[in-house]
Amino acid sequence: WGDPAKGWNPPSVDEATAYASDLIGADRLEQAIKDPWIESYMQTVLQIFGRTSSEGRSAVPRFIYNNDWLIPEADDAAGLASLVSEMTQ
Repeated sequence: WGDPAKGWNPPSVDEATAYASDLIGADRLEQAIKDPWIESYMQTVLQIFGRTSSEGRSAVPRFIYNNDWLIPEADDAAGLASLVSEMTQ
């Protein structure tokens, strides 16, 4: 399922769980699954995705500086430089 040449074919939940368990061990995986941090992290990711998406297209920030997110909408390098300059002031 991880071979880009064969296209995207995600594993089942059981396959992914077994693979993760093999990587870090069953006990560590169980602890990680129960950790409330992951739910908080996923909520943050979904909020970022929602805030940076517009009708007809989805997006994620291309630049993150402190708490500012930037999806470049510039047509050229000068426009991009201007956006980054505004963000870092």
